[in-house]
Amino acid sequence: MKIIILGATGLVGLELIKIFEKMSEDNELIFVARDKTKTIKYNGKEYNINNLSEIQKIKDKKIYINCASESVTEELLRKYFSHEHD
Repeated sequence: MKIIILGATGLVGLELIKIFEKMSEDNELIFVARDKTKTIKYNGKEYNINNLSEIQKIKDKKIYINCASESVTEELLRKYFSHEHD
């Protein structure tokens, strides 16, 4: 299962990533944040930050975990998810 962490470079996102590192589940984490210049260290590897438009193309099952602020969440919902319920 692909788990997409929105707001991965923020305080809550980074703490959530630490929790996932302690778990032995075999899930693929995908990190999303507005600042794509950063990288995330997870299980000893460096990962690039994705933007949500890249993630929307993934057809596999996925779970979104939102760690972003309210204003960022509203922006993301309007931009990427408003068409899904039309």
